[in-house]
Amino acid sequence: MSRIKRLLDSMNAGLFTAEDVAADAGMTECEVLAALRVLEELGIVEPAGSDGCRRAYRMTRLGEKLRRALALAEGLALEEAGGEVSRHSRAALTIEGSD
Repeated sequence: MSRIKRLLDSMNAGLFTAEDVAADAGMTECEVLAALRVLEELGIVEPAGSDGCRRAYRMTRLGEKLRRALALAEGLALEEAGGEVSRHSRAALTIEGSD
């Protein structure tokens, strides 16, 4: 699993902190903070407040689309490894990418 996919999968539940994501993704908090800065600049995550010490984030709509697209691409790769991609998977890819 790619590092970015692991990060995005760890961020799928509402509000999260760098500490939450680091524990879930098996990364250091420093690595996650660096990634969050980049993801924030790209519009994939956004700040959602803080409790004084820790900053909370949430996934943006763009971030949700990216996470779904990566999950779908991973599924397609697994299907292709075992044979031809089904029409259902192709339709899902078209639908996911259309809005």
